Amino acid sequence: MKKNPLGLLAILIGLFLLLSACSAESETGTADTSESNSSIAADQTTTQNDSQATGEQSEGRATLDKFTLNCQQLPFEEALVVTDVDKQDIAIIEDKTYLLSDNKLLEYSYDEESLKFVKEINIGQTGEKLSLTNGDTLWLSDYSAPLISIKDGAKVESFGGLDLVAMHPSGKWGISYILMTAAECKKISYEDNLMKKSKLDFSNELDQLLYLKIDEKHIYASGYPVGETEKKTFVYNLDAELELTLIAEEYSNLGTTTYITETENGYLELHVGDNEVCLWDKNGQWIGAIDGAELFGEATVELCSAAIQANGDIQVLVAVNGADQAKEVVVFKLSGF
Repeated sequence: MKKNPLGLLAILIGLFLLLSACSAESETGTADTSESNSSIAADQTTTQNDSQATGEQSEGRATLDKFTLNCQQLPFEEALVVTDVDKQDIAIIEDKTYLLSDNKLLEYSYDEESLKFVKEINIGQTGEKLSLTNGDTLWLSDYSAPLISIKDGAKVESFGGLDLVAMHPSGKWGISYILMTAAECKKISYEDNLMKKSKLDFSNELDQLLYLKIDEKHIYASGYPVGETEKKTFVYNLDAELELTLIAEEYSNLGTTTYITETENGYLELHVGDNEVCLWDKNGQWIGAIDGAELFGEATVELCSAAIQANGDIQVLVAVNGADQAKEVVVFKLSGF
């Protein structure tokens, strides 16, 4: 039988058109899939960038001399936005962490890995500084409000006529002070529900007092010494007799102290302004400083305060840049010194 060439041509043209259509559909599908995958990747990148936009980090490590300091963020369930980074303080009672933040006293449970909000404790006034006594009592002070004590979440006592107050851990006495002057300090003695005042003067060493703290063995007073322009920290015994002077040897102007503690290796101090962690040995000899951003992240705005745990680790309260230019506070656990 004779083949029809026109019929064969028509079949070939039809097959060509069919194959072309399938190829176009395949390319469109590939393009759609590629576009979809690119969109997902872009969304993931955006999410990652958004979560890291503040420069906050969950862990940090820095080595200075023979010491390696490690820090780990203890995340909140929800971000804690603040309005005044200078009115933030922290204290620890067993497995509870207490934050004094923007005149609110907040209780968190602590499980070594995170902080979970428990409740807000009604203080009914403003508060700027926290002290812990007897391992179970918080003392809140402010210039414009009474000194109050809180135990088991309830207000116990209230005393007027004082300024900022640092209490000794025994709860039996403390020091009332005014920032920017060292001549207005008063020792306050607490006994039989009465608060007695007596003169306590650090003006032999200090002109402007910028920080004050009392622990089991020492009184720490930091600021501008008499006739000098470089900040120093003076370490006194509990009778207010000078024992050590802590000097940052390589700095022309040290930042303002926001926390100091004695550890098994020496003295650790936090500063605002330069946001540095400074170390001295037991004899008060300067070891050096670590940039706070290296430990706590580039979002660090201020090293607000800190509190030491029973095991010697330190919970550091750090103000950071949050979302939408808001300021937040976060807590890091610091160890290694």
